[in-house]
Amino acid sequence: MVKLTINDKLVEVPEGTTILQAARQEGIKIPTLCYYEAIKPYGGCRLCVVEVAAGPRTSLTASCSYPVAEGIKVQTDTPKVLRARRLVIDLLWSRSPDLPILKSIANDLGIMAPSFPVGDTECILCDLCTRVCNELEGLGVIGMQGRGSKREVLTPFGELADVCQECGACGFVCPTAWIHEVAKIQAPCTLTCPAGINVQGYVQLVNQGKDKEAVKLIMERLPLPGTLGRICPHPCEEECRRQTVDEPVAICNLKRFAADQVDLKELGLEKAAPRPEKVAIVGGGPAGLSCAYHLARAGYKPTIFEALPVLGGMLKVGIPDYRLPHDVLQQEIDNILSLGVEVKYNTAMGRDFTLESLKEDGFQAVFLGIGCHVGMKLGIPGEEAEGVMQGVDFLRKHTLKEPFTLGKHVAVIGGGNVAIDVACTSLRLGSKVTIVYRRSREEMPAFEHEVEQAMCEGVEPLYLTAPVSVKTGAGGKVTGLECQKMELGEPDKSGRRRPVPVEGSNFILDVDMIIPAIGQRANTSIFEGTGLEITKWSTIEVDETTFETNLPGVFAAGDVQTGPWIAVGAIGDGEKAAVSIDRYLRRLDQKEGRIKKRKRHHRPKTFPVGGVVYPRAEMPTLPPEYTCSCFDEIATGFTQESARAEATRCLNCYSDCLEKLGAPGTSSVYKAPSEVVVKKLKERSAYDNPADEATVSAILNKYRDERGNMLPVLLGINRTFNYLPRPALEHVADELHLPMADILRVATFYNAFSLVPRGKYIVSVCLGTGCFVKGSPRLLERLERELKIKSGGTTEDMLFSLEPVRCIGCCALAPAVRINEDTFGRLSPDNLPKILKGYME
Repeated sequence: MVKLTINDKLVEVPEGTTILQAARQEGIKIPTLCYYEAIKPYGGCRLCVVEVAAGPRTSLTASCSYPVAEGIKVQTDTPKVLRARRLVIDLLWSRSPDLPILKSIANDLGIMAPSFPVGDTECILCDLCTRVCNELEGLGVIGMQGRGSKREVLTPFGELADVCQECGACGFVCPTAWIHEVAKIQAPCTLTCPAGINVQGYVQLVNQGKDKEAVKLIMERLPLPGTLGRICPHPCEEECRRQTVDEPVAICNLKRFAADQVDLKELGLEKAAPRPEKVAIVGGGPAGLSCAYHLARAGYKPTIFEALPVLGGMLKVGIPDYRLPHDVLQQEIDNILSLGVEVKYNTAMGRDFTLESLKEDGFQAVFLGIGCHVGMKLGIPGEEAEGVMQGVDFLRKHTLKEPFTLGKHVAVIGGGNVAIDVACTSLRLGSKVTIVYRRSREEMPAFEHEVEQAMCEGVEPLYLTAPVSVKTGAGGKVTGLECQKMELGEPDKSGRRRPVPVEGSNFILDVDMIIPAIGQRANTSIFEGTGLEITKWSTIEVDETTFETNLPGVFAAGDVQTGPWIAVGAIGDGEKAAVSIDRYLRRLDQKEGRIKKRKRHHRPKTFPVGGVVYPRAEMPTLPPEYTCSCFDEIATGFTQESARAEATRCLNCYSDCLEKLGAPGTSSVYKAPSEVVVKKLKERSAYDNPADEATVSAILNKYRDERGNMLPVLLGINRTFNYLPRPALEHVADELHLPMADILRVATFYNAFSLVPRGKYIVSVCLGTGCFVKGSPRLLERLERELKIKSGGTTEDMLFSLEPVRCIGCCALAPAVRINEDTFGRLSPDNLPKILKGYME
C-alpha cells in the first residue's frame, strides 16, 4: 500500500493506482474527457491536471496517468490548477462551441462563454475512439492524422473501410457522439435486413404513434409492408440485441401493425420526372414487383410480363389465405400498379415472347424475375403415378381454383414451410393429412409456430421416416406410400444430422394422394438458345453488385438468381437491380459507390447495448379448433397498446433517429401504465447474502462522482461476483439514478458480463466457418453429454459453463475449443473427456 495526501487528507491506496483513481476513491471530483478505465491513460485532454509536490519540487501533471508514490502531496483545486483547466476547456469550447458537455464543464470552472469561438467541429480530439478501436477491439480501423490545426480522426471511410466491423465501440466512448454521426453506424437489425430497411427507424416511429410515417419509411425500400409483415422469416430478429436479455423485439409483427393502420392511397409516394426508356419486367413475383416499383418511382413506366393470370408470384399462388389474406397482397400490388406500371397477364417467356422479341419491341432493358415454380422430384419409383402432385402445383391450383382431385388421405413429403402450407390446406379441404419427414421435428426448417399450429389442427407427423416408393392399384392410381424408418447420424453440410436408413423397417402408409414438397427450382429451359449464362444449379449467373447478366441490358434477381430463398431477399435484390437498370439507361457507372460488400454485424468485445423493460408481446391468434376448418387469417394482429409497448422494447442501437424523427417537444418513449412503473421502482430484489449489499455499496462509493461511472461500477461488480446479480443491478440503478433499461443496456452488451451465474471455467466452442466445417458441432454435442448440460448452461457444481461462440480466432487450429484462456485445437470428440478431466482435478 502507498500513503499520500490529497487536499491535505491522508490516503492509502494500492501500488499502481493513479492519482485520479485515488482521488475518486475518496470522493474528490476531477474533470476529464479522455479517461476510460479499460484503456491505459495518457493524459490527452489535460483537464485532469493536479498539482503534485514530491520533495522540494511542485509541478502540474495529468492525474489520470500519474501513478501514486509514497509521501507525495496532491492538490486538486489550487489557483494554478484551475487556471490550467480553464485554459484547456476554453480552447476546446472555442473550437466546438455547440457541445453541451464542454459548456457544462466550462460553466463548472467559471467560464460562461468561449473566449474566441472559431470552429464548429464536434470532435474534441480526445483520441478515445481510435484507442478503443486499436487497443480493445484490435481492429485498427481509425486513427489520428495531421498536425496542429489540421489534426483529425480518420474515419471508417478511408482505406481501411473493409476492416471496420461496424461494432459501435467508437461511438460508445465518444464523449460528444461525433464519431457515431460520422461513421453512421447502423443497428444489427438494419444491417441484417436483406432489403436494407431502416428497421430501428420504423420501430421507433411506431413507438411514437406515427404509423403513417413508419410505413413511408418502410416503403422507401419495401413496397409490400403488410405482406412481408405476415410472412417474412425476419432474419433481423435473429440479430436483435434484445435477445441477449430475453427475446428479440417483434420487428415483423410491428411492420404488419403499422401497415394495417394505413391506407396506402393516402401516402402520396414521390415520383421522379418521367423517363422515355422502355423496361420489361419478366415475372410479377416479389423481385419483379420490387423492381417495377422502384423503376416507377424513378420515372419509368415498366411493363410486367406475367405467365399467370395474377401478379404476386409465390406470394399469391404459394401462400394460403390463412397466412396471407389475398386482399392484403392485392391492395399492395394495386398500389404499385397505380404508379404507372403496365401488366400483360398470361404472357409467358418462351411461349409468347423471347428476349430477342422484347428488344425488337423497343425495350431497352429487361429484368428477369421468373422465380422457382418447378417442384423437385423425390427420385423414387412410381412418382409419376396418378395421385402424385407437386406441392407448388397443388397450392397454385387451389389458389387459382383450377380443377384437381384431392385424396381422402394425403401424405405430404417434406418439412419446410411449403410442406406445412400444403398439409394445412389439405386439412381445411377435408382430407386426413400425414406429414412424412426424414429427420426429427427439431430439425424441420419450417417456422416453429407454423409446425405447432399444424399439429394442433390435426396434421399427423411421421418423423424419421423417408419415402421409398409409390404403390399403385387399378388404373395406376396411388394406393399407398412405402416408407422406411430413419435414424440420425453425423451432421451434413447444412449442420443438421444426416438421416440414415434403418434396415428392415419398411412399412406401407395407406394413402390415396402424395404431395412432395421438398424444394423448388427455376424453369431455365426457356432461356435455351438465348446465350444467357446458367449455373449448374439452374440459376441465372449475374454480377453480384449490379445483377446484370452476361447479356448487356438484361438483369436478373430473386429466386431465379439465388435459388429458392426468402421474399424479403428477392425484394431487396429487385430494388438493387432497379438501381442498376436506371444507371444503365442513363449511361452511368453501375458499380460506383456500390462495391463495398455488407458485413455481418458482430458484438464488440467490450462495449454495451441491450436492456429489458417488458416481455415480448405475443401475436394473438384464432383457436386451432376454429382455423382447421376455414381459411380465415390465423394471426389477428397487435392492438394499439401492445404494439406501442412492444416498440418500446427496442434499444435503438447506435441511433439518434429519435431526435431526427421525433417532433420537437414531444416524448419519444412510450409510457407504460403508471401502476407498473411504480411497482418496479418501489420493489427492489433482496440480496441472497446480506453482506453482498455492503460490497456493492463499496464499489458504488468508489466511483460515485466519476463521469461515466456506470461501466466501472458494473466491471467491479462482475469481477467480485463473476456475474451481475439482479439485486446488484437494481441497487446500481437506484444509487446512480438511472433507468434500469440503461443499466441492462450496458450489462448485456459487454461480453465479459453475464446476467446469470457462470462456472469457474468457461468452455467456448468455436462455431465459425472453419471450425464448423471441420466438425465443431460434434464437439459441442459431446461436451453437452460429458457435462450433462445444454449449450449456454452451467454445471450444478458451478465448475463449467458451456458457450458456443462465432469465432475464437484460431482458424488454423480448427476445430477449436477454449477453456478460459487455454485454447485446444484440431480436436475430435474423443479428446474432450481427457481435457475436461484436467480441470476437474
